[in-house]
Amino acid sequence: MTPDINKHAVPNSESCRQLLAQAMGLIPNTKVMSERIHSLPQHRVYAMTRLQAESAKNGLRVIQEGGYLIKPFTHSQMACMSPRLGIDVMNGLLERGERVPHLASEIWGEAEMDDGA
Repeated sequence: MTPDINKHAVPNSESCRQLLAQAMGLIPNTKVMSERIHSLPQHRVYAMTRLQAESAKNGLRVIQEGGYLIKPFTHSQMACMSPRLGIDVMNGLLERGERVPHLASEIWGEAEMDDGA
């Protein structure tokens, strides 16, 4: 990453966990922020289209995007379960998040100044 490129990682509003929570009736829509997100310095959740739009609004162009970790459960549930799941399962969830970013727990975009803005 060059000094003129910024990487922004944000919670994914369309993650596997958000979709599952909505399907179970635990949240009314996928844009609802969890208590965990509220406890961090994050003020919203994003879909990739929103991350791209907000980047553009601020004079940035997303040049690469991706995701981290398929996380089907809450942070506290995953922390409790991950030792039992083992390293192979956790590595598989991480790899799937990279390959299927629209379902990942967090999404990211590398952005540069948009000279056409």
